[in-house]
Amino acid sequence: MIKRALVLIGLIGMLSVPVSSQELTLPGFPVGVGLDVDQSFFSQYDIQLRAVADSLGKYPKSLAIITGGTDGNRYPRYNDALNPSLALGRAQALRNVLVGQYNVDSTQILVQSADAKHKGEQYRYVSIRIIHGRAEIESRLHVLEQKEPLDGRIAELSEKITALEQKPEPRLLIDDLALHFSGGLSTSPFGPIPIIGGAVSWKKFAFIEGVLGHTFWSSDFDFAGVNLDTRKRMAGGQAVVYPFKNKRIGLLGGWYRFEEISQTFYKYVKLSEGPVFGLRGLVTENISITASYNPSKQLEAGFPLSNTDNDLFLLSLTYFLTIGGEK
Repeated sequence: MIKRALVLIGLIGMLSVPVSSQELTLPGFPVGVGLDVDQSFFSQYDIQLRAVADSLGKYPKSLAIITGGTDGNRYPRYNDALNPSLALGRAQALRNVLVGQYNVDSTQILVQSADAKHKGEQYRYVSIRIIHGRAEIESRLHVLEQKEPLDGRIAELSEKITALEQKPEPRLLIDDLALHFSGGLSTSPFGPIPIIGGAVSWKKFAFIEGVLGHTFWSSDFDFAGVNLDTRKRMAGGQAVVYPFKNKRIGLLGGWYRFEEISQTFYKYVKLSEGPVFGLRGLVTENISITASYNPSKQLEAGFPLSNTDNDLFLLSLTYFLTIGGEK
């Protein structure tokens, strides 16, 4: 018997149709009423009982155990010997409802009783508990016993259960993704610019990043004898890859556009746009320094086209926060 119990436990964990249960309790039976309870008592539980019936119909090998309960009331006649029959009557009443109104197969139902010493409507109840897969387990257990010795099968099942417990949880793509928000200061062809940025990373190895910048102070630009009030702005995007597993240095490539904007006409008086290539190093877990080469051309107001090569080296210092991607 002990071996049979151990195999049964193993099968519960391994069978493709697992053992599970669902339970419903109907409290509040009137005092002294059992089998002859008014049928309207069950109508308030129609939705739950229909779900029970559907579950039993869907799984014809499942088993429903109905338990009727009584409280500790004592009666003038027959003393408290009436309680067990009340409990069994309540269970039988629910059985009749399931079979008669919800077309449940009576062979799927077992009826039992329970009584309590305490008084109260919570002890005057009937409950139904559905056990799925019991017949399937018994059938497979019988086949298993006929095929091979139990000792060897128990050991095999134990090894499989241990292997399943030790198997790591499957990783999801979202586990490796992270969001990064940054702010700092960068150089540009026209002077320093405060910047903010946002990035998405995968396994903290590959980053796709967007950067925006704008000055909050004014500069001067002389055009045709007029001193224009200007401010600087930038926009760009880049990809960063950290190819070295144990080194905090990444390779960077992208495209930047820098403009100096007239606040009077809101048109740029200087423009520089082109690719950037460089390196990014992590100073701490939240601070980075980026050095990049910007071989761009520059346009300037008053000149149709400027062939001036900027050939600039840009530097930026940023502080960033990371959300997600802990794994």
